Amino acid sequence: MNDPGEVAQSFPIGYADILFVDHVLDPQGQNPKTRRVVILTPDDALAAGYPIVAGAITTALPHPLTGDYVVLPYKNPPGTRHPRTGLTRKAAVLCTWLLIVERRNVVGRSGFVPSSSMASIDLKTSVNARLMGGWT
Repeated sequence: MNDPGEVAQSFPIGYADILFVDHVLDPQGQNPKTRRVVILTPDDALAAGYPIVAGAITTALPHPLTGDYVVLPYKNPPGTRHPRTGLTRKAAVLCTWLLIVERRNVVGRSGFVPSSSMASIDLKTSVNARLMGGWT
């Protein structure tokens, strides 16, 4: 079996990618587990070596949904995944749950966020993501 560091190096990481990342804590700083995240760091900042800033994806959604969430496309029939996101059930980026991803903790790729959804995510995360990542 591959070491997680080897998996992380086997594919490039880019803006809007949905990745599986080990050791992601919940918003209360507890319950570390493998979670899906969307990469918020622009490709040019990634190439320049800036930190990988991501927004966490959750299936624990409030009803009614608040403005802190951006729902992602998914597909639910048994045995199928959404062709872009790879999601099989309703999930959203919680735009207040941002984190720095260590490349060694990336264990796989789910898909990517379509540009229309990414525009909404950027509106809600760009200021805090830039502060966390340090790019301009």
